Amino acid sequence: MRLGFEVNYDQGDVYIDNVSIVQVGEKPGMDYIADVYMDTMMHYGPDIMLTVHANDILASDRIESYNLTLPYEPGLTYLDRGIAETHSEDGFLSINDTGDALKIGFASNGYLSGSKPLIHLFFNAETARDYHFHVAELLFNNVHNQKNKGGLIGVVRRVGDVDNDDQILAYDAARVLKYSVGLDPMPEEDPLPWDFWRLGTADVNFDEMILALTPQRYCSTLLGYETNLCHLKASKPIQRWSCMPVIKNFDSKHFQGLFAMNIEIHQDSGYGLCRTYDTRGRTHGIQCQ
Repeated sequence: MRLGFEVNYDQGDVYIDNVSIVQVGEKPGMDYIADVYMDTMMHYGPDIMLTVHANDILASDRIESYNLTLPYEPGLTYLDRGIAETHSEDGFLSINDTGDALKIGFASNGYLSGSKPLIHLFFNAETARDYHFHVAELLFNNVHNQKNKGGLIGVVRRVGDVDNDDQILAYDAARVLKYSVGLDPMPEEDPLPWDFWRLGTADVNFDEMILALTPQRYCSTLLGYETNLCHLKASKPIQRWSCMPVIKNFDSKHFQGLFAMNIEIHQDSGYGLCRTYDTRGRTHGIQCQ
């Protein structure tokens, strides 16, 4: 219940002149009109959609307009809005993009009520990272709404590219392996716990877990190490041969912190195929191209 009253007073005399009672459900007072929040979610690709939700708007509050100021972070470009099946569907909508914030004004043809999205907003993300959103100001009619919760969108541009260098290498898999056992593989760039987007990038199994099995999936799926093939040029047909890649003049002191390596072996077309093994007879994860 919401209780409103007027007080008239003369010197030495105080009394209540008028009392009105308005049904507002379980809301504690006039500090908010709606429960407003934004989602925390992962987006795969540069184009993202941010949904602003507005729940528990009462028809009896006679809300016929809103003004929303929504800042957005560098690296985002505003593209468009969506209003189908939202509070903003029936009325006049105006959006001013200032370059770092959206100023949104809406006037309804009727009264807003119920629980559904307030509006959908579309952005393009320049790079893979986390983008945070919050409400700078929201007024329903002329009342400031105080119950506003921000959101977070993690943008994944390329699944598996943990260090965001536009390459998927064994180096990425090695970092994921360290993360899976509680070590800190990127203490300067992204100390544990990893950012939301990086967790999504590392989760190549799409099972919401980073386990020791995940780096294996890097090698088998992302790096194409399933076939383990290599080629041989010979003067006559042969049934079987063996080869061992050798790295000469390798001085580990020049590679401090090295814990992964990618090897690429090129081939000419039309030669025989064989599976590669190490000195203990185990198959290697090397694909000759």
